[in-house]
Amino acid sequence: MTNLIMKSLSQLHRDEAGQGLVEYALIIALVAFAAVVGMNTLATAHSAKSARCSTLASRRFGRTTFGLSWFLRSVSRGNPDQRN
Repeated sequence: MTNLIMKSLSQLHRDEAGQGLVEYALIIALVAFAAVVGMNTLATAHSAKSARCSTLASRRFGRTTFGLSWFLRSVSRGNPDQRN
């Protein structure tokens, strides 16, 4: 029984049929990991910039949300910077 197991393991060690597939799978996993890390970094930077823009807008206009109705009222008055 031990001889059969050792023979099977030796044969598997010499067989390289799936080696290319495993290498491609490792490369794909590495690229996917790098993409996730990169997206996380970009998302964090985007969130910080969005928060900064929101803060500046609220300081400038006195409010944090701007809808289409606010924009249309402001434009119809001739001054888009005017507060409601």
